[in-house]
Amino acid sequence: MKRNTYIIIGVIVVLTLGGGYYFLSNNKKSSENKTQTTEGQNQSKPTESQEIKNEQATNNENPQGTKEEVTPKTYSNSRYSFSFNYPSDWAIETTLNPDNFILKKGNEKINVSILQQESWSQTLDQFFENASQLTITDKITVNGIEGGKYTSSSQTLGERVGQTFYLPSAKVFLDFQTSYKPSDNTKQVLENLTKTLKLN
Repeated sequence: MKRNTYIIIGVIVVLTLGGGYYFLSNNKKSSENKTQTTEGQNQSKPTESQEIKNEQATNNENPQGTKEEVTPKTYSNSRYSFSFNYPSDWAIETTLNPDNFILKKGNEKINVSILQQESWSQTLDQFFENASQLTITDKITVNGIEGGKYTSSSQTLGERVGQTFYLPSAKVFLDFQTSYKPSDNTKQVLENLTKTLKLN
């Protein structure tokens, strides 16, 4: 009788230990599966900082909203034998004087004028000396053509900038002048186009 009791108790102990081991094993596997699932979700779902970096990388590789380089156009004047380049997104607007015209883009303007040589302005120095309303800021030479940079101010309208060149073969002065209160872009366009000025 005692022997049978011991056997029964042994069986119960074995079953209890086996059940406990099975339960612990299942819990461990379930925990590992949950951890792997969470890690997989974390890896597949980018963080906010990662999304920003990815967006920045995409924008760097294929930038949006950036200005494309504008191919310049060439203006050539056969009467006074000169030419220069200007941005293709700017247009030429004629005036009543056939020698003069306006380069413009929206509200941005550069007046281009031919000034005839007068008795009081035979040279570039004489021209600037007698143009009291202009303040000379620099003397320049572009492709062998002498010129000068200047500013012109008005108490009511503000300041404008310009550049004047002397064309010896035609014996005229070529003047480029912005409108009052020019934008930085207009000033840069003026600088760029006068650098391409040349005699034909």
